[in-house]
Amino acid sequence: AASTHKYPYVYDSQQAMGIAAEAGTIRQLRDSVGDPSTRQYPSYLEKSKAYLSRRMVDGHVKQAMQQAIAEDTDALASALRQRRQGAQDLSEGVALNDALRLENEIAQQQDRMYNRQVLEEQ
Repeated sequence: AASTHKYPYVYDSQQAMGIAAEAGTIRQLRDSVGDPSTRQYPSYLEKSKAYLSRRMVDGHVKQAMQQAIAEDTDALASALRQRRQGAQDLSEGVALNDALRLENEIAQQQDRMYNRQVLEEQ
């Protein structure tokens, strides 16, 4: 008589006693229950499956982090270049302003000297 239980390896004691009486040996009893490799166990008794999770397969997370790091590094390098360019532009602007102021002072001094000469000649 076939077992109507959900899992074939689970059988009632009456059936086991009948099979044991007919089989005569433990070996025959084990063979009559079925091959252990084909048994269906409840899911909580089976080995856990490897799911694609961040803990087990995290290559995509690592790639995303490396991309974010590269973007941040590029942004920082660009900001540094802009800061250095701004400082250089400022120093060039100050030097140019000083040169123009000096030229203006020289031109004003030459104008004063010319005016003095004109006044002395009168």
